[in-house]
Amino acid sequence: MKLFDDCDRTHSKRALYAESRFSFLNRSTWPECVRMREVLEGWFSRYPAKHTSEMAARFRADGWSYEAAFFELCLHEILLQLGCEVEPHPDIRGISAHPEFLVHALDGSEFILEAVLATNQTDTDLRKAAVMNRLFDELDKRIESNDFFVSVMLFGKPKQQPSANRITKFLHEKLAELDPDQVAAEYFRLGLQSLPRWIYQIDDRCHFEFGPIARKAEFRHERNTRPLGVISDEGGIVHDVPAIRGAVNKKSKRYGKLDKPYVVAVNLMSATVEDRDVIQALYGPGGVWDRQRNKQVSAVLTTNWVMPISVPRANPRLLHNPSANMIYDSALTVLPQEFKRESEIEHRDGHSLGDVLGLSTTWPHDRNDHETERD
Repeated sequence: MKLFDDCDRTHSKRALYAESRFSFLNRSTWPECVRMREVLEGWFSRYPAKHTSEMAARFRADGWSYEAAFFELCLHEILLQLGCEVEPHPDIRGISAHPEFLVHALDGSEFILEAVLATNQTDTDLRKAAVMNRLFDELDKRIESNDFFVSVMLFGKPKQQPSANRITKFLHEKLAELDPDQVAAEYFRLGLQSLPRWIYQIDDRCHFEFGPIARKAEFRHERNTRPLGVISDEGGIVHDVPAIRGAVNKKSKRYGKLDKPYVVAVNLMSATVEDRDVIQALYGPGGVWDRQRNKQVSAVLTTNWVMPISVPRANPRLLHNPSANMIYDSALTVLPQEFKRESEIEHRDGHSLGDVLGLSTTWPHDRNDHETERD
């Protein structure tokens, strides 16, 4: 069984806004995607056959399933490269639930590894984002302008699906009033503040702010197939500590008292998370291990947004529970580690995931790749 489709691929452009990560990776001809598919197929081929059907289905499912499935596949491969034997979803005596992995290390030690994502986004948030992404795909199809890209900023959340027809008409009227050479000249003279800004009110709590970006003159004779250029929203305060703490707490008592060290691997799905957030979530006041709580968790392995495109740069850290029932001292200690000694945090250097998996720091890019205008 293969993870990706065995087919001829012709898609050389960017992903659609509403397209899943797996769908784009599965159909793209980009050299980076070719490399990622080849490596992931290798990992998948080493995953136990009786579990591959479920794993492949999760890669294609909605919500956070793709990210969770990839994280587990990546952890499995890391353990294999460290010389371990790995049993997915093992039977544990006296426990009805099945953890992700039972790991047998080269030195004869064993431990249980559980995987979880830490994110501030719920499945409801993802569904709402999907609605807007479908709108952006429709606007890309409908907006006709070889002279301009259009930047988009969303303020608030709409009560209902905005009309692509009405927004397209609004933008066509605005763009028709502009001279691309004049807009470009003003931009180079005065910067972003010179660009027009157009407010499109959706309802009483939500509006778009659009702006024109002049295309380079040498490309204006070509059809602009992806007119939406920059898309963003108003942002907000992101609370990473509760997300990390909640993810570990969710797994901490799931299997009760175990006779082996128990490690929880957490993929931090946030662009804003910092090392101090992890320390605070685990060791700080109210943290997972504050007041000697959750002694059954021996250690927590964190990675920052580990995805196919970012594995070597995922910043792994193995943080040890100072009050653990069972000390963890096995295969994963080759990675960077953190120990709490009284009121201080002791750091030990270790290997990167790139070192363990044989991926360069520039993965999946190659110096021979050349940039093209990927509409």
